[in-house]
Amino acid sequence: MEMKFCIQRVPLRYALEYLAPFIKPQKKNKDEECCDEEALITLPEPYFDDKVTFRLFNDSMSIYVIVDEIKVERSAPAEICQNGPEFCLPFAYLQQEVERNVCNKYRFVEDRFFGFMVYNDETGEHLFDINAYSIRRQNKIGPMEHDWPEYRAFNLETSIFMELLRDFDKYTKPDRNFLYKRFIWCQISEGCCNIFATDGSSLRLKRYHTEVTGQYVFSIPGQYASRVLSIIPHWPTRPIMRIECDSKLCRITKEGFGDIIAFAMNLDLMPDLQNILEPMHTPHKATIQTESLRSTFRMIKAMDSTSRKLILHFMDDHVNLYWKDHNFNKSIFEFKDIDDCYTDFVVCLDVRTFERIIDEISSDTVGLYCVNDRLLHIVGEEEEVYGDLIRVMATSKMDEQDQELLEEGDEALEKDQHYLNKYYPEEEEEEEEEGEENCQRATFEEMREEAISRMKAISLYPEIIEYFKEEGEPQVYEPPQGAGYALEEDELDEVHETESDRGILIWGVIRLFTKLSGVDTTIDHYLFVSSNKDDWEDERRDLNEGTPFVYTSVKEYPLKDYGHINIYMSPGGTPLRKSL
Repeated sequence: MEMKFCIQRVPLRYALEYLAPFIKPQKKNKDEECCDEEALITLPEPYFDDKVTFRLFNDSMSIYVIVDEIKVERSAPAEICQNGPEFCLPFAYLQQEVERNVCNKYRFVEDRFFGFMVYNDETGEHLFDINAYSIRRQNKIGPMEHDWPEYRAFNLETSIFMELLRDFDKYTKPDRNFLYKRFIWCQISEGCCNIFATDGSSLRLKRYHTEVTGQYVFSIPGQYASRVLSIIPHWPTRPIMRIECDSKLCRITKEGFGDIIAFAMNLDLMPDLQNILEPMHTPHKATIQTESLRSTFRMIKAMDSTSRKLILHFMDDHVNLYWKDHNFNKSIFEFKDIDDCYTDFVVCLDVRTFERIIDEISSDTVGLYCVNDRLLHIVGEEEEVYGDLIRVMATSKMDEQDQELLEEGDEALEKDQHYLNKYYPEEEEEEEEEGEENCQRATFEEMREEAISRMKAISLYPEIIEYFKEEGEPQVYEPPQGAGYALEEDELDEVHETESDRGILIWGVIRLFTKLSGVDTTIDHYLFVSSNKDDWEDERRDLNEGTPFVYTSVKEYPLKDYGHINIYMSPGGTPLRKSL
């Protein structure tokens, strides 16, 4: 006997819209040959991720899709003439025909050769035909029976579940070797709900207190987090959702509402959270200004967008930061006024992961807790180390090149400590005043003559040198040809303010156009003469070697700092910054 059933258009249309975010069209490979061992053309393996499955009951039907580790199901009222087995229909074609053929109710009549013929139930008009497929070879994620076996159940606030999806999917990462990186995890243990995800280099966790007792764990594939989130508004606005667990699946439902989301448990893949979060002795700790870290990372991206690894060397009241750019040139930053740093320690970090974590912190200061050789806990102000908000970053192992960079950086800082003392001055005590008097302070005229001498040393055009002599103002050198232009009035004001604040004389501005976080950005590097004659020999040497020590200002961001850059002489006869 042929199978027949009727379903109203509106419930069917809403069900298809509800399931649409999870449909995965098949990617066809033209080079793939469909042949068996005897070189005879064979039919391709059935593909179900672009199909929707129907299950018929006495007075209703269940419509669902299965994709990877997720099953999403919705119930709809239907008039069943005869119960039948489950079957699949092509999703895109069915949705297209439902939108095109508007009527109150569809009548599906089985055709034994290919699938179903669909009619307008009121007029009997033939609307369209659609293929049907058996689900026997469908890749199920667990028991799909309508009546589940024994399970444990608990209630969870909808807001927590939505935050789980909204904030943590960016921490998931496709990885064939470590499958747990693909998931967002929810672990409930005796009244505490841990929601966490890890991409292998960092772990993000939030804790909530619940009234749930017992042990529960379930996971959600990160790539489907936003899709699951998109269907939550279809649910009634109730604060509680019911979660049911058995040994293989976790099913989330709304009481009195026929929507189900089922997830594979994947318990064998879960990372060892207990060992990561177990309170440990923290021998190394440092507190640093959050904005200082942010500005430094933006500067790193401006100077070298390819940098991936950096080294932080914590020493008493300051931190030295080292990395090498794509040209293997060493760069150095130093942070002063570090609190709670009582012992020296070194961590090797991924610059992009660390920057992403720091950008999430809203407090003025951030605490860094090095709990062992491979884990760094990053805690905002007024947050507890093992409190409700936890950020853990895996540190990298120091290889021979990292160790060499660390030693060279420490040696360079020790050699050029007068630079750092001048640009990051400490509060001087009275007994240091005598040493300050021994510094050779240059007059304005001496600084001006030194600037002209340096302009001649790098063979600037005579016209540019004459402009500086007559006007007493630097020019800006812009790529690509390196033409020199007079500064705008607001730019001159910033130059004069920098000269006054820093005690320097600026004789040239090297401009660089780039992008930071997708935003067009202008970076100005100020070539200068310091007021301390003891620094001039080093400044001349750096300039002659093509790595001048400059003061950098980023127009679109509040970023200003000292550092070395690499330059070359342009066709216009002016120095330009080498490309990032």
